[in-house]
Amino acid sequence: SAYTLKGINWVAQNVDTDWGNNDSSIGIDVMSMSFGSVSSGGDDPGDNGSNAEARAVDAAADAGVVPVAAIGNDGYRRVTSVGAADSAITVGAIEDKDTINRDDDSIASYSNSGPREDDGDDNEWEELKPTVVAPGSNIMSSQHAASSSTLPGAPKPLAEDSYTQMSGTSMSCPAVAGFVAVMLQIDDSLNPQEIKDLLQN
Repeated sequence: SAYTLKGINWVAQNVDTDWGNNDSSIGIDVMSMSFGSVSSGGDDPGDNGSNAEARAVDAAADAGVVPVAAIGNDGYRRVTSVGAADSAITVGAIEDKDTINRDDDSIASYSNSGPREDDGDDNEWEELKPTVVAPGSNIMSSQHAASSSTLPGAPKPLAEDSYTQMSGTSMSCPAVAGFVAVMLQIDDSLNPQEIKDLLQN
């Protein structure tokens, strides 16, 4: 959508902005994108990375921002428009079965899959989506207080900030974005492609 495109372009334009808070508040290093995508059903495999949103994501990566994108929750072979970008670290979801044992993990049934559609440049590495997976089922997270205006019949809004449990690749995506931030804290000379290659390898 136009709002998605404007938001991604704003990130690229502010990659070096000094926000004036402290030494660690200069610029933008990582963007976490959990956007839905309009599709026509299970026969729509999504974009090949040439749409306007994907091109904007690649431009942000060229500017130095590491782009992390949720792959989507249709359960089909489909990659969201931002996740289709060559540069995107596209994140799928796993079920961790509520254990710390990784051997019983499985891909979540709702998590979309790739590969992304071929863009004809003979680089199959870019078409391998998702790049990584992370826990996405029944994730407990913060929930902001809702506004006071609600539709008739809607649930009563929260009176204060609270917590909620949700499932989806939108829950997996920020975990990977946080991991990327830790990688950059360890070595801030890594560029977006190097970060993606480290994770994908």
